[in-house]
Amino acid sequence: MATQPAGQRIAHGTLILSVAVGMTAGDINPQSMSYGYDRIRFIRPVFIGDTITVTAEITEKAPHQKRSDVGHVHELVTVVNQHGETVMVLTHLYLVNRRAEN
Repeated sequence: MATQPAGQRIAHGTLILSVAVGMTAGDINPQSMSYGYDRIRFIRPVFIGDTITVTAEITEKAPHQKRSDVGHVHELVTVVNQHGETVMVLTHLYLVNRRAEN
């Protein structure tokens, strides 16, 4: 790996994706369901031994096109390394129960 662009061993991007999403799992409504991922970007390599921190922010919500009891929530997930450098971003899509209208 010393001759490659990163210069050393890196962690596979999809490993970082799964770890990052797993780190946010306790913050999610247990009645929600993962609907997929959009706009996944691997910005910088994550090296063996790096420490990552994950933040998640709800950026969008929308009603379901066919069902009135559920809706969609978009969560921006940002992963940074121990140097404060963003290494990955993605949008996690959820299907969630909607509150009853009063």
